[in-house]
Amino acid sequence: MVLLSLTLSCSKGLWEQRSECPSAFVMDFSGVSEDVESLDLWIVNSESGEVLHCGRVVPYNYSNPMKLQLKRGLYSWYLWGGVGKATEVVSQHTEPVALKKRENLSADSLWFAKGTVDARGEETIVESAVLAKEFINCKFRLRGGLLAGETLQLICYGTTVGYSMEGALMGGVSHTLVEGLQGSDGICETEFRLMRQSAYKGLKLTLLISKPQGNPATLAEIKLGEILKEIGYDMMGELRDIDFTVDASLGLLTINVKDWNQTYDVNIEF
Repeated sequence: MVLLSLTLSCSKGLWEQRSECPSAFVMDFSGVSEDVESLDLWIVNSESGEVLHCGRVVPYNYSNPMKLQLKRGLYSWYLWGGVGKATEVVSQHTEPVALKKRENLSADSLWFAKGTVDARGEETIVESAVLAKEFINCKFRLRGGLLAGETLQLICYGTTVGYSMEGALMGGVSHTLVEGLQGSDGICETEFRLMRQSAYKGLKLTLLISKPQGNPATLAEIKLGEILKEIGYDMMGELRDIDFTVDASLGLLTINVKDWNQTYDVNIEF
């Protein structure tokens, strides 16, 4: 087995010399799927509050544990997977570390794990990374007799703008914009991702039709959060992917949640 030793430039709490560092912290990534594009690890000294950003692990190294030398003390670790172009990592001396969604972009496929380390005497501490899914893959279909030749815009208004490093949701209004959708043969399809949402109220989908001149016209507004709450979708539990199908001719929204043996029909207005 190969151990990845990480050299840090920000390392007041992490030490290279064994005489000063009686504890070895080993992070086991073997349970992480290679579908998770990258991992970012933070370690915090629980006594001083100092944040140590320990760097990035890429998928070809997931089979190799990472070994860090820890000075005596108590620590917390936070592991984020899938941080990409849609996520801004905010790290300033005057503010806590945060991961914020960039406006208008579909959310990254984020994963999260955390734990604590007591390095006050143990010689070797092994932690396994078990990641929780922090995103929802959404597939949106629109059918009906009003799409031929139209240019459509789909906007999702969310209730989460990001996460703290520790995994707490940061509430606020976020936007995911999918534009330039062309109706063809009476069917239009697109996909987008949502972060875990901090509230049901305020989560909505707005469908617009672009006009050659002037602002787009609203075709429909769907109170998505209230509908998901009504059917029992738990935003604080295991996040399951969702398919939405809107039939404009019938004024009907059909919802299919992955691994649920039931579909839900909701009347909507156009």
